Amino acid sequence: MSLNFDKLRLKDLSNDPRVTILKEVLGEELYIVGGSVRNLLIGQDQKDLDIATPLLPNQVIEKLEQKNIRVIPTGLLHQTVTAIPIKGLDQVEITTLRSSGMRPSGGVQASSSIIEDLNHRDFTINSMAVDLKDLRIIDPINGHDDILKKIIRANNPDERFIEDPLRILRMVRIACEMQFEIEENTLISAKNNATLLRNVSIERIRDELLKTLLSDQSKKGLRLFADLGIFDWLIPELQDCVGFEQNKFHKHDVFEHTLDVVETIPKSKLLRLSALFHDIGKPPSLSVSEDGERHFYLHEKIGADMVDIILPRLRFSNSDTNAVKVLVATHMRPLNCGDGGLRRILRDTGEYYDDWRLLKYADTVAVLGEEEEVINEFNDFDNRIEKVKTAQKPHPFSTLSISGQDLIELGLTPSRKFKDILAYLQEAVLDDPDINTKESLLKLVRDKFIV
Repeated sequence: MSLNFDKLRLKDLSNDPRVTILKEVLGEELYIVGGSVRNLLIGQDQKDLDIATPLLPNQVIEKLEQKNIRVIPTGLLHQTVTAIPIKGLDQVEITTLRSSGMRPSGGVQASSSIIEDLNHRDFTINSMAVDLKDLRIIDPINGHDDILKKIIRANNPDERFIEDPLRILRMVRIACEMQFEIEENTLISAKNNATLLRNVSIERIRDELLKTLLSDQSKKGLRLFADLGIFDWLIPELQDCVGFEQNKFHKHDVFEHTLDVVETIPKSKLLRLSALFHDIGKPPSLSVSEDGERHFYLHEKIGADMVDIILPRLRFSNSDTNAVKVLVATHMRPLNCGDGGLRRILRDTGEYYDDWRLLKYADTVAVLGEEEEVINEFNDFDNRIEKVKTAQKPHPFSTLSISGQDLIELGLTPSRKFKDILAYLQEAVLDDPDINTKESLLKLVRDKFIV
């Protein structure tokens, strides 16, 4: 791996209009720091910028507001503010040069030296700076070397993780995003300090979990979460899946199968969450028959009920929770069903049908592999589902041509039985949409429910 020290790239960065404005307003002693430098050196596009200054946050805010530059006090506890120097361009995080140690009131101690600041940042690969006066790269603890070696190494790991335990999750996420390995002592320290994450807000933890879930190496990240003991208290239901044996149809335990599905499915929040939890109901649904076979009857329904507990606990929205519930609850629907079954899939997945199709495919491939017979089965299913969609009447197939009032006019007394009658009729219409006429449905009611 070669690093890009191209002076032209550094010069382009120094000429970024956001940087030009900030140098005019805040003074010449400014440094691009952290992940911004790391990404610059490995040739990644630079959008958000992280800048360090000897000025205190209140001084930064005052100077920027005098020039009518929008400032958001996003992280005052950590001496950080967010500025939008030019409307329409990405924001810039501006942080006071920092040293180690916490103030009695919380937050980090200000520093007067860029070297001291870099020596107390989280990881060596984030401990480099570009001096915007002369475009000099400052690298006091050899972050450059660790980038070349593709290693994530904490600067005095116990201190860094105690200062902010969220760095443990950030370490996992960066390792997955950059396809780096974690240095042994850093990993040991992370495991020893992982329980400190219990003191971090669940929203911050959720965001890092989601970023890891959406990375190219999500399988690696989720294994690290399990190995570090994070799932033990964060999602114990998922930890229960680790090493949990399945049956003869599966080559992996529940957790490893789940990781395969997660990494196979496209990278979207809804799809990856659904993949993560699609088999969460297997451990509590286990039964063993007399012949020793393991079964997981109704694990999809049990799993959907568990999702209704887990996602709100992780502070996911009601919308996310409901969507994942639908996909988990329906992921076992068979492909080789009749037209009535196809209509039920469309009815029960609703707006999430396309996501259901992707989850179903990823789950099947994780079990059977992407073999020709699997591809053919899904192609046949897709053709059949399209025919069902095309053949639907102008009214949705789930809308009946009679109502409760029609039942009253038949002489039936309103009661809970009405719900059972209408549900029966809806299932009949799913099997044969042609009977969805008032005359046909009333005949069914007379034959089935009126003696």
